[in-house]
Amino acid sequence: ALERIADGHRSLIVDFSAVPFLDSTGANTMQGVVEKAARRRVRVYITGASASVRRVLTAHAVREPLAIYRPTIADAMAEAHAGNGS
Repeated sequence: ALERIADGHRSLIVDFSAVPFLDSTGANTMQGVVEKAARRRVRVYITGASASVRRVLTAHAVREPLAIYRPTIADAMAEAHAGNGS
């Protein structure tokens, strides 16, 4: 998916608001996504992550500057459109 996104977009928003639990497999997958996105100069916004999901993600190196955490999709979209990653 990142190959297509990087062609015309500079931001990817991944919403975790419906994710009650994240294991190491999911966190490792997200780590790969954010690292690949960084190489393609695509900013990754993670929205709606609960405290426990965020802890798992950050423990697997899914943290700034590779991933930008925002409370809502609207917050991430506003930041991306404001020129901070669009």
